[in-house]
Amino acid sequence: MPALLAEELPENDCPPVRVKLLSERLIAFRDSQGRYGLIDEFCAHRGVSLWFGRNEESGLRCS
Repeated sequence: MPALLAEELPENDCPPVRVKLLSERLIAFRDSQGRYGLIDEFCAHRGVSLWFGRNEESGLRCS
């Protein structure tokens, strides 16, 4: 199921993008190595939105 266009994540470590698929809130990002990721919006251990997180070191880090 397409979630967004590749142009919406133009470069490595760019800011994450909010995506909603089938009523599920997700975060799309592109890591330091250019790989795409799509994960749950909320951090598993703190419950904060990863949209406010930092995109660094091959992944998202919660704030």
